[in-house]
Amino acid sequence: MPRNSFQNSVEHLHQLPTRQPEPDTPPQTLDLWAPAEPLMLFELELPKVTRRKREEMLPWLLEDRLLNPPEQFEFLLGPALENGTNLIYVLEKQVLRQWVSLATAAGVRPGRMAPDFLVLPYEPGRWTLYTGDGRILVRSGPHTGFAARLEADGWQQLQLLLGQQDDNLRISHLATDPDLEIPAFLAERLDTQEGTINWTFDALPPAVNLLPESYKPARTALWLPWLPLAASATVLLVAVLAQMLAQSWAWQRDTATLEASVTEAYQQIFGEPLTADPRTAQQQANRHLQLLEHQALAWQSTPLAELGALDRLFSGCADCLVQQIAQHDAGLSITVDQAAAVRPRLEGLAGWHTDWETDAAAATQRFTLRRAAP
Repeated sequence: MPRNSFQNSVEHLHQLPTRQPEPDTPPQTLDLWAPAEPLMLFELELPKVTRRKREEMLPWLLEDRLLNPPEQFEFLLGPALENGTNLIYVLEKQVLRQWVSLATAAGVRPGRMAPDFLVLPYEPGRWTLYTGDGRILVRSGPHTGFAARLEADGWQQLQLLLGQQDDNLRISHLATDPDLEIPAFLAERLDTQEGTINWTFDALPPAVNLLPESYKPARTALWLPWLPLAASATVLLVAVLAQMLAQSWAWQRDTATLEASVTEAYQQIFGEPLTADPRTAQQQANRHLQLLEHQALAWQSTPLAELGALDRLFSGCADCLVQQIAQHDAGLSITVDQAAAVRPRLEGLAGWHTDWETDAAAATQRFTLRRAAP
């Protein structure tokens, strides 16, 4: 599986002694390939209970298959297999502590661990064999395999396992030393090519982890590095909301003031209060404006315009009494008593005829002002 940028860097435990960690620097989290020689693999059919309960029953399920007491081992529940069983990885606690101590001395914090035979490619129906550095690695399935030292009867262990397989099983062989002598029982099964393993190239399989929960590094919350930025953003947001709230209050205050001013002006102009219903306020105002428009047009009509003009003629005549105003085809006629004071102003008034009468008994003069025919 190719490594991607979201996964930890990968190295083999055998490479860690060559690392020179910088002083006063935090440990680097790495996923590690672990030498599989001390690893034991078992297949068990487990009851369908929770994962935690299955892990708790592993020691007593495997107790009779171990040479030492179960308390000396770590039991790690592996992936489920196609035949309905579960793969169980068993490792001595002392070995695991040595691996973690080796990583710590190299300035490394183990993120995950996996047996190193899983770095070999898997091809259904075939095994993959690697020979190099005095070791053999065999991958026999998606999550199974073994490792052995050549000087520790590695070929004999491989022969024993092959004796349980079909005679036609083929093995892809990756060899670092082309001069290595291959046993006769194995030579006919091999398809050999030269090459080496790049331990940093392939990521660990996600379904396998030899590192117990107690050894896993404490997870740093992903949001923790963003905490200062989030705090700053929160302060800024609070300031913006406070400003918006203050502006909203100011708008409400200005709106209330404007509303009171409009209501007062409306009542002064139209003589009645403005309705509080905004849906009818505009209709009410339009109705009053239309009435005022009609009144303005009426004041501009000929009779009222003429009355407005004549009003100036009667200024200073406190005793004048208007007896009659009539509109007829010839125009407007006005009859006024006690109008002697305004007679000089009316004589020769352009566009009008003036008929004067004297009432001797009442000692007053009356005139009738008529609009001259055009």
